[in-house]
Amino acid sequence: MAGSDDDEVGTPHDTLFHHAFSDPAVARLEVEAVLPAEVCAQLDLGQLRPVPSRTVSPRLKNLVTDLMFEAPMRSGEAAFLWLLFEHQSQAEWLMAFRVLRYQVHRWSVYLRSAAGKARGRLPLIIPVVILHDREGGRPPARLSALYDATPEQLALLRPLLPESTFLLDDLMAQSEEALARRSTSAVYTLTLWLLRARGEAPPERLEAYRAQFARLAAEGNQETAEAMMRYVLKTSREANPVALQAARAASPALTEGVMGIWHQRIEEGVARGREEGREEGVVQGREEVLLEQLSARFGALPGDLEARVHGADVETIRRWAVRILSAQTLDEVFEDG
Repeated sequence: MAGSDDDEVGTPHDTLFHHAFSDPAVARLEVEAVLPAEVCAQLDLGQLRPVPSRTVSPRLKNLVTDLMFEAPMRSGEAAFLWLLFEHQSQAEWLMAFRVLRYQVHRWSVYLRSAAGKARGRLPLIIPVVILHDREGGRPPARLSALYDATPEQLALLRPLLPESTFLLDDLMAQSEEALARRSTSAVYTLTLWLLRARGEAPPERLEAYRAQFARLAAEGNQETAEAMMRYVLKTSREANPVALQAARAASPALTEGVMGIWHQRIEEGVARGREEGREEGVVQGREEVLLEQLSARFGALPGDLEARVHGADVETIRRWAVRILSAQTLDEVFEDG
């Protein structure tokens, strides 16, 4: 059973990212995609495991959303792999500084632990920032790019200045085909696709998305599929998003999931009506969403049909809403009058 909105973290982007990448198998695919091959060869990624890291200091709480994993070095030491998801609509210029602040916080926490006190050394942290800036912005990956100094001054003082960097996985700089070539995992591929498109796949990608959702359904990963569909619902501005069409076409099980998403959208329409202070908000909210989805599915609606919707009671609208996903024609939706 998929989690409720109460279980969500931050934005819909955060929620989808955490749902998918909390699985070490999915996180490993990202590590293998962005880390240099010679680095991956030194890590035993088969033993990648999550490290609790969501407890950040109050000052950093609103700055970062992170997942941290630990993988043993094949030589016997340990390296900490930190994956940070950054989803701002514009790339954050000071991202390198924010990453450094989080690293310092993690090191501070570690050094206060029994293991840290015993070793007295800083664990390795490799930051990876996954970015999907709609405008294609890219922040500097090196801290030195943020110093307010001339090139000559930097050259002179560089040995005395702190330096740090992060690996940037810019989804907008890569095609969906390139991202799909990274792995055969439907969870990993669809997560990257949906984040890159912010839930708004173009019509020509319907079959590609359908094939990925079919693979996801075949794996029996209904919970993840529903998390993806909730993400589409919350991020897409389309009345009938291509990704939801693809999920519905992929399997009967996913069709049921889409129906659940459908009801959620109807209830959100009800909430909108109530927030606007309309006494008849329950009915009008459902009318609004039903007409929107009918138009998206069947095109322009005849005036008399809109009048029927506006004249229907709550239960009748609910019944029509359930039918719309499987109906092939308007008549099938309204067959009982």
